[in-house]
Amino acid sequence: MSKSFFEIKNGNFIASEKNKVNNVNLKISEQGEIISLLGPSGVGKTTLLRTIAGLQKLNSGEIILKGRVLSSVNTHIEPEKRNIALSFQDNSLFPNYKIIDNINFGKKRSNGNGFNLNSIDIIKLLHIEPILEKFPHQISAGEAQRASLARSLI
Repeated sequence: MSKSFFEIKNGNFIASEKNKVNNVNLKISEQGEIISLLGPSGVGKTTLLRTIAGLQKLNSGEIILKGRVLSSVNTHIEPEKRNIALSFQDNSLFPNYKIIDNINFGKKRSNGNGFNLNSIDIIKLLHIEPILEKFPHQISAGEAQRASLARSLI
């Protein structure tokens, strides 16, 4: 049996009494694969992502990354020890940091287990060079979203 890069086995997620996602199975074979979660509002997409990141606890099942159990009934690795980043629809940039400092915050949190991309390459890829010395309140929502994405990628 080959090991998957990431796997959810029989995952049950509960955000509230009304919002439950049951028996989720997901397998990502290789690092770098791109997947998409699609569905109408309220079906549990964000709950699933928050649980993968460790912001919510898994009710049953397992979440495994690179052969390491991140979540199960008996295990809960804290979010800061998972090396997983989220970029939410509403950006979460620090208002008192310039954009370049917000982006580099991701670098400070990295433990070296991610891709070997440098901040300059990501900044160029996302076309955010002109806003690096600005604060979040000085840029557009789209620019803020790209800066938030750059921080997550770093």
